[in-house]
Parts: sequence; C-alpha cells; structure tokens
Amino acid sequence: MPVSEGHRMRDKQKTKDQLINELAKLRQQISKSEKSETRHNQAEQALRESEQNYRQLTDSISDVFFEMDKDLRYTYWNKASEKLTGISAKDAIGKSLSELFPDTLNTRKAERVYLDVLRTQQPQTFINEYIFGGKDFFFDISAYPSKRGLSVFVKDITDRKQAEEELREKEEFNFALFQHNPIQTMVVDRGGRVLKVNMAKRKSGDRLPKIGDVMYKDYAAKHEIDMHAELMECIRSSKTKRFSELKYGDKFLTILIAPFPQGAIITSLDITKRKRAEEALHASEGRYRSLFDNMLEGFAYCKIIVDKNNKPIDFEYTKVNDAFEALTGLKKEYIIGKRATEAIPSVKKAHPVLFKIYGKVALTGKPANFDIYFEPLKIWLSISVYCPKRGYFVAIFDNITERKLAEEEIRASLKEKEVLLQEVHHRVKNNMQLISSLFSLQSRRIKDKQAFEILKSSQNRIRSMGLIHEKLYKTKDFARVDFNEYVRSLTNHLFSSYGINKEAIKLNTNIKDVFLDINTAIPCGLIINELVSNSMKYGFLDGKKGEIKIAVLPLNKNKVELIVSDNGVGLPEEVEFRNTESLGLHLVTILVDGQLHGDIKLERDGGTSFHIRFKVKK
Repeated sequence: MPVSEGHRMRDKQKTKDQLINELAKLRQQISKSEKSETRHNQAEQALRESEQNYRQLTDSISDVFFEMDKDLRYTYWNKASEKLTGISAKDAIGKSLSELFPDTLNTRKAERVYLDVLRTQQPQTFINEYIFGGKDFFFDISAYPSKRGLSVFVKDITDRKQAEEELREKEEFNFALFQHNPIQTMVVDRGGRVLKVNMAKRKSGDRLPKIGDVMYKDYAAKHEIDMHAELMECIRSSKTKRFSELKYGDKFLTILIAPFPQGAIITSLDITKRKRAEEALHASEGRYRSLFDNMLEGFAYCKIIVDKNNKPIDFEYTKVNDAFEALTGLKKEYIIGKRATEAIPSVKKAHPVLFKIYGKVALTGKPANFDIYFEPLKIWLSISVYCPKRGYFVAIFDNITERKLAEEEIRASLKEKEVLLQEVHHRVKNNMQLISSLFSLQSRRIKDKQAFEILKSSQNRIRSMGLIHEKLYKTKDFARVDFNEYVRSLTNHLFSSYGINKEAIKLNTNIKDVFLDINTAIPCGLIINELVSNSMKYGFLDGKKGEIKIAVLPLNKNKVELIVSDNGVGLPEEVEFRNTESLGLHLVTILVDGQLHGDIKLERDGGTSFHIRFKVKK
C-alpha cells in the first residue's frame, strides 16, 4: 500500500474520531439542553404556581396591598384594596396614583415617598390620611422596592389614631384640670418625692417644694401629726385618706391624699378663713342664743301652712323663747310643734286677720308692724313680723296692755283738757268782745274826734287779739293758728271798721301754709292791725285808689318775713318811724323788738313798705 494512501487512511480515521467525539459532545449538549428545557418548564410552572399562591395570599390578607411599576401605575390591587376604596382591580390596574386619587396634598406626599423608594431602593414607612365614603382614614403605609417597581402594604390605623387623639385630649384635659384647679395640688411618686405642683400652689405665696423633695419631710414637715407616715401608708394600701381639719402653723388645712399606681395626688385647701368665720359664727350664735333667751320681747319662729290654693290657713310654732312663755303663759313644751289652732283653739275665730298678715309676710317677704288686742289671752300686743325665708315668719311681740291703758287715760285726760282750753279761749274771746262792745258804746258819747279815733284804734286792737282766741277755740289744733285765714278775717273787720270800699282800695295777700303759735300770732296780728289801719287812714287821701299788700314769706326752716305795704302817699322823709309820736308805729317797734325778737326795715319807694323778719317755732 503506497504511503500516500496510508496517510489518507489515517486522516480519515482521525476525522471520524473527531466526528464521533463531536457527535458525542453534541449528544451531550442536546441532552443538557433537553434537561435545561425541562428545568425551565418546571421553573416556569413553579413560578406560575408561586405567583398564584402569592396572589391568593395577598387577596386573603385583611390589609390593603398593591403593586406599582416604575411609572407608579398600579399592576396589582388586592381584595382588601377593593373593599376599602370601592374601586375594583379591573378599574385600578393600569392607572397612575394621581389618576386613581385626585391631586391632593396627601396624594403628592405618597408620590414623593414612592419615588424616593424607587430612587434609593430602600423601603420606607409613613402615615397618610385619605377620605373614603366621606370618612377620614389614617393609614400606616410601608413601601418596598421590587424588580418591577414597588410592593406597598397599607394598614388601617384609624381606630388607633382616634384612640391616640382621645388619649391626647384626655391628657390635655387632665393637665389643664391639674394646672388650673383652684385647690393646691401636688403629685408625688411612690417614694413620696414631688413630681409636679399646679398653678394654685405656685400662686399661693407659700414656699414651693423643689422637684424631688420628699413630701412632709423635706417640705411641709411641721404638721401636728406624722403626715409623711400617713402618705406612705396611703400609697402602700392604695386607700384614699382625708384630713378635714389639720393645724399647720397659724393655718388650718383640709388635705386629701389619693393614691394611684405610680404614686399619689395630694390636694391641700386652706380653710383658715372658713375656720375663723365658723369661730365667729359660733360666738355670734352664742350671743344670739343669749339674746334670744334673755330678750324681754316674746319671740316666735313659725312655719305658715297653706291650702291647695296657696291660701294661709294656719301656722306652726317651731321655736319660742322664755319671754314668750312669760308674756303669754303658754309653755314651750306644749306649744312647739303644734299648730296655732291646736295650741289656742279660739284664735282663728277671734283674729282671722292674724293669719292673713302672717301669711302675707311669709309668702311675700314684706314685714309688718301692728298692735292688736289679743282676745284669747285678754292682753294688748305690739307685734313686729318679718320673713327669714319663704314660708316662714318671725313674730316679735311685747305685752303693751299697761301702756294701752295708760294711753287711754292720757287720751281721756287730754280730751278733758282740750275741752277746758277750748272753753278758756271761748271765754277770753267773749271777754274781749265785751270790752270791744263797751268801747263801741263809749265812743258814741264822745264828741272829740281825736278821742274817738283813740277808742276806735283800741277797739280794733282788742278785736285783733280776740280773733286769735276765736280761731283757736273753733279749731282742733290749740297750738297753732292758720295765719292766712286769720289775716283775711282781721282785714275784713278793718275794711268794715273804717268803711273802706274794697273796689277803691284792694287787698292782696300772699300767705300760704303758714301756721303760727299763739305767742307769735298775737303780736303779728297787732302789727298787721296797726300798719293796715295806718294805710287806710293816711295812705289814700281824697278818695285816691290804691292797693294794700300783706305777705308772709318763709326765708328758711325757722325764719319768715312779714311784709305790709301800700302804694299810697307814703311816710314823709322827715318822719323816723322809731321816734315818732304815733302810738301805732311805736307799738309796732315794741312788738317786733320785745315779743318777736326780730328786725324791722322801712322802704319808701312807691309808697310805704315795712319788712319784718323773725323766727318761728316749727
């Protein structure tokens, strides 16, 4: 066999071996490929099963869960998401966050967090608020990065947030209650160390404890009892303790220790003012009791009894004093707790008005005072009634039988004296009338004109005094004269006596509500008699017409001014009325100075005007 052919045989063999080897490798590769494909199919099946299990799991949980791609579009939406939002998975998947939920602050907040998770590939948890169906919801949202975007778990914490808000409000309320409680309050721990003090304590002006001070040792240790031991016992036993009245220095305190698991709350109320007031009240009650028991007037505290129409029908004695017994003869043990109609059976028939008065006072609160002859006991009573509270009355009374009998005697005696005084005035008036008549008879025999005028003036003077007594015996008031009425009567007599025509000389009087005693009225009457007589005789000559004025004007409470004037010819300038020979003017000055103790002034403008000022008795 030639060499070349041998070489060809070797090369052919080599190619075949390589082919076999390559074929074997190919078969191995095919086998591997078949195995890999099998594994891939198995993996895909496992993945599908895992995905199905995952979906079933996320649909079965009660919390909201959804997935989003990197564009923040929803790729998965579990059953809980549908239930909460009312949006089906079909409507949600493929939508973006802002498409599914309108653009709000909360939506933008969630969007920022989701984008940050995608950027950092780090999970984040945050709380957000949404409104579904008109109701606010709070969610605890946890966002996790995934290969396809985001996996988001949402837990509804609305109830927890509401509970936290309620707890916060309660804590704020309790804190405000603690701080603004008007009673001084402190909180201590289980070791009695001070944790808090409220505003009332801070504003009390007392020295404040330091935080950490042991209560009733480092602070407020000087109590009359071992308050620290009481505090620790209270904390240990979990039983509240109250100390109604503790002496602390010059103060009185009411202290309450209320334990709680972490310690105790101590409230301290300063009752010093109340204690002092109680002591004063106790002393006052003692004085009242002494006064009540020793007062001379009878005292009865009663309850009014009314019918269905609120009409007083009776009253019940609830308290009486010793003087009540002495004045009425009715014993306390017999009368207290009984109705008036039981204690004194005849009282309602004898005095029905009593029940009306007592009822009115008890129901209206208006006090009353009256005297009454109490027929059942045959005595006179002076009764003062007032109402201490609605439905009750207090009657304070005194036996005034002796006073009433004395008043009756005085009235009888006064009546007798009034009759006698009236008779005296009547007789004086008659005597003066008799004297005036004698003067009148005598004047008829006198031919001398001057003597006649003297008798006539004297007659008018007597008449002016007689008029006073006439007015007094005709009135019931023997002490004072109605001066206006008196002046009218006097001037009427003078006009008649001098034959003056009232149309020619007019009289104008200004005397209102002036009443003078007899010692003032008589000299005033004589003065008016003299001055008016002078005006009539000398002021209007040759039938001249004119006017006479008489006025009594009050200047103050006890001083008046008498003015007698005319518009006649007037007194000549050279005539000085105090030094004139005229008996009438001389008599006027004597009466002003000696009896009225006043002052007199003459004005000559437009006639004659006398101004007399004097004091009067009220």
